[in-house]
Amino acid sequence: MVNKVATLRSQIEKLQAELLEEEERMILISEGDPKELAILLHKLKCNSNHTDQCGWHYEIRSNGNHDWNCYTHEQYLKKANTFLQHFGEDDISEKIAIYEFIKKL
Repeated sequence: MVNKVATLRSQIEKLQAELLEEEERMILISEGDPKELAILLHKLKCNSNHTDQCGWHYEIRSNGNHDWNCYTHEQYLKKANTFLQHFGEDDISEKIAIYEFIKKL
């Protein structure tokens, strides 16, 4: 029983940390940060096999930093900049919610 409670607490802490990270990312995106938007766009849009069709995860360094000079990151950064140029920075959170909804259709 004690082990189960400890496991559940650990899982809750992990989920809370992930939620905090996503909330921080949404704040940066709402402020118009193209790199954070690129990360979100990859998460939402990429349907490729990450073993041999998408280099995104290979372009993240061992320290967790994204290498924005590598091909896949550059492509998503271009998409993010295009998104920001087309829609502007006003109400970007609402536009991302619309994009997420459309992607699920």
